Amino acid sequence: MASRKMKKFSRGQSKAECVVLEPKVFMYHGWTVNFRQTFAALLLSLVLFQASPGWTEPPRNVILMIGDGMGPQQVGLITLYAHMLRERGDPVAHAGALEALLDRGTMGVMQPKPHGALVTDSACASTQIAAGVDSLPNMLGLDAEGQPIVTVIDGARALGKSQGLVSDTRITHATPAGFFAKALQRDDENAIAEQAVSSGVDVMFSGGLRHFIPKNASSDSLKQYGLTDSQVRTVRSTREDDKDLLREARARGYEVLLSPEHLIETSGAKVLGLFANSAMESALSGKQRAKGFQATEPNLRQMSVRALELLDQNPKGFFLMIEGGQIDWAGHANDAGWLLQEMLRFSEALDGVLKWMEGRTDTLLIVTADHETGSFGFSFHAEGIPTPRAVSKKSKLLFAPTFNFVPESVLDNLAKQDRRLEDISWEASRKDGVDLDKKQALQALVKKHLGFEISLDEAGKALLTEDNQFYVPGHGNLGEKVVPMISDFDAFYARPRDRRSAALARSLATKSGVTWGTGAHTSTPVYVIALGPSEEKFKGAHTAPELGRLLKGLF
Repeated sequence: MASRKMKKFSRGQSKAECVVLEPKVFMYHGWTVNFRQTFAALLLSLVLFQASPGWTEPPRNVILMIGDGMGPQQVGLITLYAHMLRERGDPVAHAGALEALLDRGTMGVMQPKPHGALVTDSACASTQIAAGVDSLPNMLGLDAEGQPIVTVIDGARALGKSQGLVSDTRITHATPAGFFAKALQRDDENAIAEQAVSSGVDVMFSGGLRHFIPKNASSDSLKQYGLTDSQVRTVRSTREDDKDLLREARARGYEVLLSPEHLIETSGAKVLGLFANSAMESALSGKQRAKGFQATEPNLRQMSVRALELLDQNPKGFFLMIEGGQIDWAGHANDAGWLLQEMLRFSEALDGVLKWMEGRTDTLLIVTADHETGSFGFSFHAEGIPTPRAVSKKSKLLFAPTFNFVPESVLDNLAKQDRRLEDISWEASRKDGVDLDKKQALQALVKKHLGFEISLDEAGKALLTEDNQFYVPGHGNLGEKVVPMISDFDAFYARPRDRRSAALARSLATKSGVTWGTGAHTSTPVYVIALGPSEEKFKGAHTAPELGRLLKGLF
């Protein structure tokens, strides 16, 4: 009799064991029959039928993760990096989370597009995804005619489900605000903060404290919210009134959290966590902190997992939106090293969500983006073509590439980067002395923080300035008369801080193999990846409003 072996088979989160027989082969009417293959195929088909994921329909919980600015190119960056680590046998566990989700889930694409235009902004895209309606750029919670709309947050609440919002930017920023606020202009963050407090959203974790405290607030005034002397940080309100929205939040039943310790300790069902005065620290700041700086903020994974734990207390379920918002900021800055770190941070949070979902059949996860930012990509080029070399030690054949196809080691440089290009360029430009001193300073900083070597000429080009031909007095982005020089597509680099880092990115281009097409958003379609009950609904091609209607249809 054939010996028996047990072999595990898994599909989704369901597990089953099937019996695999040792092969016994015989002839039957001219057909060669392999019992092992036959039984395995039969039992596998039974397992697939009987041990399917067993999703609970409709989903009790819905988690929406938005990588702001995360187009297919940005996903490609993190998958290239994860692949390289695996080949070396030195994987970072969370680096492959997006690949794992792609392997297990259902995939579609979403075409970002505002009403009457071709390129969207985060406010419009967030509104469309949250509400399933057409909208206009810069507007929050309003349709294309300026009328208030009902969002997925409202739908979840109507069913008695809890609602949560998590972002590594500010809770008043475009993406989270699109789920609860009504505003003609996304930049009116003081008013949006007031709407956050009155929104009733059960769990909100992000930055943006400056919009919630009165104009004359001091650091000491935060002690009333449980901060110790060592936890108190410098604050500066942006409000022009004496409204204390933290006090109002407490009056509305919120527990106010201002430190990582508070996040760990809370068990409340209604919590407002504001962990930074403005935006939360970048992923590169986190690398600096890992070298010895004290952790003053929770990271995206910690906030996401804690939100899940708190929201899951509701037996009726929940809706949670998690945003990796600074992927977009790295794209605007044309900063590839920063971009990789933000993708790693998003992947780390996704890994935490997937681990939380293990063994569950009641939770649907959707991962997407609002748009792509920067038109990022690696590209082969004509500088530094490698000299011919033997294909391997065993072969005499020569590998003679016709172009520089960008060595894999570039990913190591990007992964080691620990300062933003903007900060590096700014430090060099402010150095006392003649232009040569500034060029040499930039050379040294690039070498220290990125590991690339640039020439004095390349450093000089990165530090050039010019009159702003798009100058508009009083304009938030175009109000500076002299700006860093961008020699191509300069109209697509509206913000001076982005121009500074983009100029340096151009001097690094042939070293890193990285090209950028813009300092703004593009119309590139983005991925939609779903895993869990009702995942098949998200397969195929969608517009942003269509995606929003699918999302709202779950409630």
